[in-house]
Amino acid sequence: MSYSRVNAIGTVAAQEVRIASRNKAIKFSLATIVVVIVAACGVISWLQNRDSDQPHLVVAGMEAAEFQKLSGAPGIEVSTAEAQSARQQVEDTADAALIVSPQGWELLADGTPDSTLAAATETAAQAWTHQRALDSLGINTTDYAQAAAPVNITHTNIGEEADFGAVFSIVIGLMVVMYFVLLFAANIGGRVTEEKSSRVIELILASTRPLDFLAGKILGNLAIGFINTLIVSTVGVVALNVTGLAESINFDFSLLPLFLVVFVLGMLFFGTLWAAAGSMVSRSEDLASTQAPIMLLIVATIYAASFGMSATGSTVMHVLAWIPPFSLTVAPTQYAAGEMSALHLELSYGIFALAVLAALALTARIYRRSILRNGQKVTWRAALSRA
Repeated sequence: MSYSRVNAIGTVAAQEVRIASRNKAIKFSLATIVVVIVAACGVISWLQNRDSDQPHLVVAGMEAAEFQKLSGAPGIEVSTAEAQSARQQVEDTADAALIVSPQGWELLADGTPDSTLAAATETAAQAWTHQRALDSLGINTTDYAQAAAPVNITHTNIGEEADFGAVFSIVIGLMVVMYFVLLFAANIGGRVTEEKSSRVIELILASTRPLDFLAGKILGNLAIGFINTLIVSTVGVVALNVTGLAESINFDFSLLPLFLVVFVLGMLFFGTLWAAAGSMVSRSEDLASTQAPIMLLIVATIYAASFGMSATGSTVMHVLAWIPPFSLTVAPTQYAAGEMSALHLELSYGIFALAVLAALALTARIYRRSILRNGQKVTWRAALSRA
């Protein structure tokens, strides 16, 4: 039977998916992130809504419907009572009481009155005074309303500051995605070292070409990681919509496919480098030394966006948006802040794709030279000099 590269890669990828699916650490990480996302959305929503109960105003000397018509303020519970009873209700449960009399209007409250009630009372008093003035002049209220055309006020933000809430939500999403990149890319390195230390790699490579085996390993972890990222993204979208946070934080759901692109590019870049790091050592204990530079690089990529989201207009952020691997997180942050166009985002990721190809070529050379070399570990300097 002739050797089939597609079958070899597919078999290795399927095996990696099965192994990763049974990995307790990966299962625990997925469950933890899902629980944290749901709990965070629930807690934030509760904190936002705990003080959103309608304030209660007791009105004496005017019908509740008339007050609501004059004030035009929704979200206020209005009831009527006699003056003495209204005062007593404020001492009990009501937030405030409005006493309307020929001598004037009096707003009673235990302490400083609720700002919503105070504003509604001011509006109602002005409307009531305005209506009485028209009646005294013999002017029909309906005719006056038709003659006085309303003026529409358009709110235009001419400032250069971005919507921090939208940028913050994007950065949080990027950090979750990059966590999965870290998790599954590191899993590739660990698997490579594990197979090399047990000498099972020698049996595998007797029937499979090294680069085909490496490709299957990367694609398998990419597939299972992509599924996990998709699950977390779906849970996050549902949680945001159910709790109503999607509107309050102005989250742009059109950027969700971008998160998946970030994961794919990040996995291909960091996963290949981790595979190279894993092939350079013969013991799992030595993997920490070869993976340290990659760990620093991925942490710097994560923190570049999280620390720079409050300074998206800075020169540093504009430059990092074009330099791999920092552009992986900085470019979408700049795009969300309005500092980068869609075309520039695509160009930035085009440059990152070239960096991925360079990482693949470098890893292929290192992996092929190091995977069967046992004994003393290979340093990055030595591996790069031979590559």
